[in-house]
Amino acid sequence: MSESKSKKSLSPREIECWTPPSLRYVVGCSEVKEHFADMLRVDGFGPNTLITGAPRTGKTAIVRAYLRTLMCPDRNLYTLDVCGNCQSCMHFNPSSANVGVNVNLFARAEARYAPIHYVPVDCSAITTEQWEQCMALLQEVMRRNEANHREDLTVVYLDDFHYLKYRGLMGSLLHYIDELNVVWIASARLASAFSQEVLNLFAGVLSTTLATPEEFLGFVQDRCHEWGVKPHDRVSLILLAHYSKLLPSLAISFLASTAGKEDRTFDGADVENYFRDENNGDDA
Repeated sequence: MSESKSKKSLSPREIECWTPPSLRYVVGCSEVKEHFADMLRVDGFGPNTLITGAPRTGKTAIVRAYLRTLMCPDRNLYTLDVCGNCQSCMHFNPSSANVGVNVNLFARAEARYAPIHYVPVDCSAITTEQWEQCMALLQEVMRRNEANHREDLTVVYLDDFHYLKYRGLMGSLLHYIDELNVVWIASARLASAFSQEVLNLFAGVLSTTLATPEEFLGFVQDRCHEWGVKPHDRVSLILLAHYSKLLPSLAISFLASTAGKEDRTFDGADVENYFRDENNGDDA
């Protein structure tokens, strides 16, 4: 499973901010990954999708990986990888606008069949005014597409979707989902937090799942190789998988910490000490 060549050593900050650059890099979440792979085969068109799961299980990471893969005109539908060289791969950052106040549209100039617009919305931060501005923007895109007889794809990602209920915006969403011809993707912790009326808006309701231990070991080994971080032995990797509970985000945080050391190496004791200190900090 190891990748063929090492890339430059990343700084701790670069490692901490890393998200999967394409669906190929996603570990675990096999059902969600296959769902998005099916959508890629029809150039991103597909059902509205709700992804649920506990914090740090990869909900937002897999959506971002899907969007980055979708935006690449030369994506490989077999490996689920991107070309790495096109304008989208070089400049598109699906996390950069994931805040309530920033609802700019991103258009893919090199689209395979038609431009793709992406609107990320942080539901935990967006205000009622910003929400209405976002929906007005989407309505304008729809009118423009209809006037120009275009079939552009517009994808709206609702991160922390459950917050719309607390902000009194869920009723507005029910209206706009019926009115606007866009693909809606949402993430939330629990499907049970929503009424059946809301769940009916999503033909796909999927949950994140953990990788197998062997898959996770391969993922960590690849990231170490790619980022220039050196485990002492396989036991060190096994302990990292154990203490990180097969959660990529926890393993990545540890590797970012290790990258701050001069020799960028770690052994089993380093893993145990790091997670003991982290757990003590949580208890404080």
